[in-house]
Amino acid sequence: MPKIVLDGIQAAYHGATIVGTAKIETPAQGVRYEADIQRGKKKTEVLFNADGKEEKK
Repeated sequence: MPKIVLDGIQAAYHGATIVGTAKIETPAQGVRYEADIQRGKKKTEVLFNADGKEEKK
């Protein structure tokens, strides 16, 4: 996962631990990155574009 995306995740979810990642590439939407993050006992799946900006699912 590119540093710009990791930085975006850490900025948006300060203190969260990344427990899984995936690169998603489609012709219509280009490259996006999905991360499974955990804060305490709560796990969340988030989606970021290649510029490190969060996208809504």
